[in-house]
Amino acid sequence: MALCHKVVGLKPESDIAAWVDQARAGDARGFRLLMERSGPWVLADCRHLSGSDDDAVDLSQEVFVKAYFSLDKLREAAAFEGWLKRIKVNHCINFLRRRRLVPEFQVNPDAPESIDTATPPWDPEEIDAERDRVLIGTVLGEMRDTLRLPLVMHDMDEYSYSEIAEELGIGISAAKMRIQRARQDFRERFEILRERAAAEHLEGT
Repeated sequence: MALCHKVVGLKPESDIAAWVDQARAGDARGFRLLMERSGPWVLADCRHLSGSDDDAVDLSQEVFVKAYFSLDKLREAAAFEGWLKRIKVNHCINFLRRRRLVPEFQVNPDAPESIDTATPPWDPEEIDAERDRVLIGTVLGEMRDTLRLPLVMHDMDEYSYSEIAEELGIGISAAKMRIQRARQDFRERFEILRERAAAEHLEGT
């Protein structure tokens, strides 16, 4: 299953571009509309990347502040959300580094070059229930940052292996291995929590 956000009932890119142009012209309503559209997934992503509900609120607000004061650097107004995603990822990584939560990734010279890709990305249809979404947040919060960060960047934010390697200062092989291990770790933790939640539900009925 793939960690991703399903965006339903949102305005088309033409509206996003219009709101960006409004905000650039000094109309606060334009940026408010951008925040209303993007705010929920930015907050959720900050929570997944940082592993903290409390920090996620501040991080998401800081992301929008950075975006507002950098709008003149956005080349194509319609590309606002992809541009905002990169601001968010970079801001969360820098936050974790300041707190020394992102150690240097060291590649094991004895590790095999071949990468096991037996564990596929997660299928979003498997996690459509609200209960499972809550469990996902719990699992990600329990995972080590060295696994959670590349997993969220790849399966949620759709970063390529090379982009993840560049952002985290690691090799491409190391990025692939981290994502594979993270998927396995996530699945094991998720299934344990889901079985526990189902058992508790049966006991309460």
